[in-house]
Amino acid sequence: MAWLILSVLALVGLAAAVMVPRRARLGSAPGFPWFWVAFPATCIVIATAIGVFAWPQVLTGSGSYWWQPPTANRPGLQFLSSEQYQRFVTLRRWRWVLPVAFLAGIGLCVWAWRRHRM
Repeated sequence: MAWLILSVLALVGLAAAVMVPRRARLGSAPGFPWFWVAFPATCIVIATAIGVFAWPQVLTGSGSYWWQPPTANRPGLQFLSSEQYQRFVTLRRWRWVLPVAFLAGIGLCVWAWRRHRM
């Protein structure tokens, strides 16, 4: 996951290198520069979504749960503690929230770009 966050930071840096000369050429637009809030946040949300869908065991801590047999007396039964259950519920919620969040963030980035709010 560290390489994913470093890639996001590199992407934001690359965008800044491209945008700053463009802003100087076009002149500053009135209002708050929402692009510089929306773009990094959207990149982080997209990186988190990739992590949740590609490597869910990182969030749930369930890497050994899926591949090793449970330690209960009867084979095939696994009784989850409250913390383990909460991790699975959190993962399921993130799988619904993150795609909506990054689509909204992309929309906000496009809006800020077209309004020259950078």
